[in-house]
Amino acid sequence: MGEDVSARDHVLVGFTALVGDLFDGQRGRTAAERLKVLLGPTAPRARDPFQVLRFAASCGRTAANVVERQLCRLESEALLAAEDLPGSQEALRHLASKGCTLTVITNHGIDCVRSYLTMRDLTGQVRRISARVTADPERLLPGPHLVQQAIRALATTAEHCVLIAGSAAESAAARAAGVACVRGMEAICG
Repeated sequence: MGEDVSARDHVLVGFTALVGDLFDGQRGRTAAERLKVLLGPTAPRARDPFQVLRFAASCGRTAANVVERQLCRLESEALLAAEDLPGSQEALRHLASKGCTLTVITNHGIDCVRSYLTMRDLTGQVRRISARVTADPERLLPGPHLVQQAIRALATTAEHCVLIAGSAAESAAARAAGVACVRGMEAICG
């Protein structure tokens, strides 16, 4: 099993370790297409909504804000169709019962994560959310900002944390922030 996750005081959980990628496959392509309409003919050929957000930011603050607001709406739609990865809810409850402080880390909007936690009755297990609150792509994964933000909010250090990653971007952010990382929720109960 490797890293004993419950031995750490603070467990940072990548959102993709819970539900996978909200914008995988066709949902991602459709979301990207819907966002590109807002940018007109200069829009990139991107198939990922976060690439469209990054491009919008290069066009200026107004374009980035418009795209980010629409991205929040698309995330809410995608969340309704999302299914949890097997065992993810049980793993969160297990870690909370062991006294771990849980924080969800994600590029998705904070309201999307709050909705997810509320819909699954997990708000009592998760203490913090470190998520997208602006249209600034420099604050997104795979950069370390969201992980560092969580560490500061917890008033702790990287050595007291572990990140459970479900994506390469989450793993890269953990490494960049100096936080130990394990892949997937199966690392907890499995």
